[in-house]
Parts: sequence; structure tokens; C-alpha cells
Amino acid sequence: MFAAAFLVVMVVPVASASVQSELAFHRGVVAFGEDRLDEAKQQFEKVVAEDAEDTTALSYLGLIAQKQDDPKAALDYFDRALAIDPDDAETQLDRGIALMGLGRIDEAQQAFARSSELAPDNARAKLFSGIAAYRSGDHEGAKPHFVRAAELDPELVDESRYYTGLSETVLGNFDAASASFAAAAEQSPLTPLALSATNFQQQLVAAALDERPWRFQMTGGMEYDSNPLILGESVSWLPDPDGRVDGRGVIRMRGDYAILAGDWGSVTAGYDGYYSFHLHDTEVNLQTQNPWISGGYELGLFRLGLRYDFSYTFIDTSESFRMLNRVTPSVSMHQGDWGVSYLYYQYYAADFYNDPSNSDIYELSGDSNLVGLNQFFFFPDPPFSYVRIGVAGEWLRTDGTEWSSDGIQALAGAGYDFDYEIAFSWLYRFDYRDYQNPSDLSDPDFPRTRKDYRHSLTLALSKTINHHWEVSLSAALTWNESNVKFYQYDRQVGGGYVTYHF
Repeated sequence: MFAAAFLVVMVVPVASASVQSELAFHRGVVAFGEDRLDEAKQQFEKVVAEDAEDTTALSYLGLIAQKQDDPKAALDYFDRALAIDPDDAETQLDRGIALMGLGRIDEAQQAFARSSELAPDNARAKLFSGIAAYRSGDHEGAKPHFVRAAELDPELVDESRYYTGLSETVLGNFDAASASFAAAAEQSPLTPLALSATNFQQQLVAAALDERPWRFQMTGGMEYDSNPLILGESVSWLPDPDGRVDGRGVIRMRGDYAILAGDWGSVTAGYDGYYSFHLHDTEVNLQTQNPWISGGYELGLFRLGLRYDFSYTFIDTSESFRMLNRVTPSVSMHQGDWGVSYLYYQYYAADFYNDPSNSDIYELSGDSNLVGLNQFFFFPDPPFSYVRIGVAGEWLRTDGTEWSSDGIQALAGAGYDFDYEIAFSWLYRFDYRDYQNPSDLSDPDFPRTRKDYRHSLTLALSKTINHHWEVSLSAALTWNESNVKFYQYDRQVGGGYVTYHF
């Protein structure tokens, strides 16, 4: 009777402890799955306190330590579990990850090899074998591991391609690396791994483009114009004060080729082309061909620059309209990473043909002298990219008495870079022009020398799709105030464009 009672007393506490341990284990699993790591750790420690040889609880404690960025503690738990069961493939794998976190790459590779030996089709073991090989410097040897991991588990395809891209980059196989990064980002483009892969791919493409001596891009778009001017670019003809709405298709082509380049500076030749096709005022369709050449010489903090442009414009598609020669010497001073100052002088001579006014008074041919200074401030942290301010003075003399003027210009602008390769910029300009002769369009009884005050605001929004394609929107708003009523007008231009970079 006494023996039986003693047996009951001994068995009941053991059974009760076993139940408590089982409950603690399940609570730990649930807490771990919900990322409540401290609570999970407490529950698994209760299990281990009850049974020091519970390898599963020890492995969970190791995984918790890994998630809490404590690879040393994680390794201790995995070693304790493997001392009990050395043939557990998953624990061997987790032990290798902990060793890799401690920088013990050779030991990590041995652990991954042992895990693969115990479970030949373990895809994670293959993936981490490749990562360890990559970190050890065996970039060529890492690639077969990534290929095998992707074959064994489709869910590891993106990670395998990502690390394949890293390996190919180090090996100098940039085309293969770019293809691997693009494939890694294709399925889930907004995941952190995909965004990193996209960033690496763009850097590779940018590096390849930087090594190329030439660049070329083509832009096509449609524009709305509330009050089109006859030249459509930078030189104003008689605006319509009442406004006339028009739309036009535009094509722009830009390219350049580095003839010479080195630490001393560079010499570059290029081409800008512009075509417009109006929906209504087809007689002012424009075609401008603008070849140019530019050179720069580095002189310490300073860069001496010189550029020459030759521009020829046709109106109504094929009729000669304007020929322009422009020379721009400049001096820029770099202020480290935070800014640059740009001082320039510009001279141009323009000849106009087929003057629609048939009057010497409105003859636009002449020359201009312009001096300006721009200051750029750069910002390393987004969204701010740069801030720009500037001032310029111009002295324009034309064959016709209506257009000769002196002018002052002030400007301010800024650029912003946002997530997902989105950029935004704005630029405000104020122009004051003091014309030299009484205007032919002022009141004949009270002839006035014309004075204009022009305000303009340009907005631009662009989105880079990939290293070839870009889409953009822009708007240009102009308000011109004048003491000669005919020249007082508003103008709003807006457009959408698609650009392809070759």
C-alpha cells in the first residue's frame, strides 16, 4: 500500500511537468511564427530546462538568436543540438549561416557541405553554399550552386539570379550580370531584393554607357499651346494678344560623340534636331538642325569651356527661315560635392529669311551679347537634388528698329529625385527688356519706347522605365507685361513625351 502511494506521488509530478513542457513548446512555436521573439525564447527555454536534449527547442533558440542578430549565441545553440543529433541536415545548414554571420566562411562552407551530404536535394543548402563560395572569393565556383538551388526550388529563383548577378559582376561578365539582375527583378519588382537588383542593373548599364564614346536619344510627344509663337523655340515673333489654341507633334533628336577625353579635359561634337507638326497652323511647322562642338580644359578647381553651335531652321517644313551662329566661352568652378559656379559669355549672330511682315522695321536679323552667372547647390540626400540661381544681362541689336533691346534676367529653380526613378524640377525666370526705339505698334499720337516684364515658370516630371525608356510631362507658363498693349499676352504650353535612349 505504501509502495503504491509512493509510486503515485512520483509519477504525477513527472506527468504534469511533461504536459507543461509540451504546452510551452507549442506556445513557443506560435510566438516564433508571429515574430514575438522574446516570448518565444522564454517558452523554449522552459522546454530546454525540462529536457536539455530537446534538439528542436535548441534549434528554435538558435533561430531566435539569429533573428536578433546574435550569431554567436545562435552557434552555441546549434552546436548543442548537433552534439545530440549530428545528422540533422537543417541544423547543419543553420549552423553554417551562423558561422557565416561570424565571418568564419571556411567553417560555414564545411557545414553547408555536410548539410548537402545529409540532404542532397536541400535547395537552401545549395543557395547558401553558393553565397559562402561568393564571400570566400570563389565567384566562378559559386555559380553552379545558384543554378542548382533554382532548379530544386522555384521560390529561390530570384535570390539565385541575384547572387549570380553579383558573381558575374565581380568576374567582369557585365552583360550576363545585367541579365541576371533583370531576371531577379522581373517577378516581384517592388520587393527589397528586386529593387536592389534593379539598382545594380542600372549601375552596370550606366557604367557601360559611360565607357561608350557616344550617346543618342530620340523624343516624341504631343504639345498643347494656348498662344503659339511663330518660331516656337527661343525667339519671339509677333504674338497674338487674343491667343489662338493649337496642338503639335514634336520630335527631338540629340546625340554627341567624345572625340577626345582625359584627365586634362574633353572635346565633344554633337547634334540637336527639332521638328514640329502643327495641327492647325501648319505654315509654321519647324525643322531645326543644330550641329555643335564643345571643348573643356581642367585647371584645378576650374574648367575652361568653349562651345560653338551652328543652327539652321526651316519653316513650313522646307522654306529657309533662320541661320544662327553661336559661340559660348565659359568658366566653371567646382566647390567639392556641394556646388558649382558657372560664368559664361555668349555671342550669336542670326540671319532671318522670308520675313512674313515684309517690313524693315520688323527685321530680326542681328547679333546678341549675353553675360551670365549660374550657381548650383547639390544635395546628397533625397528628395532634394539641386537648387539653382542665376542672373544674366543681354544686349540685342537687330536690323529692324522694333527689336533692339537691353535686358536683365534672373532665375531660380530646383530639382527633386523621388522613389521609383521619378524626378521633378521647376524653373522660374524673370526678364526685363528695355527696347531702344519707339515701337511701331504703340499709339501713333503717343509713341512709346517699349518695356517688357516677362514671368515664366517651367515644370517637368519624368519617370525612368529602364535604361532605354523614359516618359515625361512638362508645362511652361508665360506672362508678358508690356507698356505697348499689343505685346501683352499670356501663353501656356503643356506636353507629354516618350524618350528612347540608345
